[in-house]
Amino acid sequence: MKRFVWLGLVALLVVGVAAGCGGTKQPAAQTDGVTIEAGPGLKFTPKTVTVKAGTTVTWVNKDTMEHDAASGKVENGQVVLDGYFRSPMLKPGEKWSFTFDKPGTYPYVCTVPGHAQGGMVGEIVVEP
Repeated sequence: MKRFVWLGLVALLVVGVAAGCGGTKQPAAQTDGVTIEAGPGLKFTPKTVTVKAGTTVTWVNKDTMEHDAASGKVENGQVVLDGYFRSPMLKPGEKWSFTFDKPGTYPYVCTVPGHAQGGMVGEIVVEP
């Protein structure tokens, strides 16, 4: 009888230690995505992405030509960049990610000549 009690206590100890060994588990960073669409009417899909601060947004180029995503907007027919973020030119199939740590609204454009003026614009809304 003592043997079974002893084995039971050892089993509880092992389970308790195993359950506590991981320490505090940190939540994984949230990731949201934007697709660079091909075909007529090049666009970012979705046009607006709303995320929490600390979220990583990934752009994926699904077109047959290179595109980028740069923070800024079109003003009076001209692309005006603000320098907050800018991806490299993404070849077809390539991805690029940026983590938004500060709440705010971040408009962005494709800087390929004529694309932003043709509507290839989007925005990331970052909530606290």
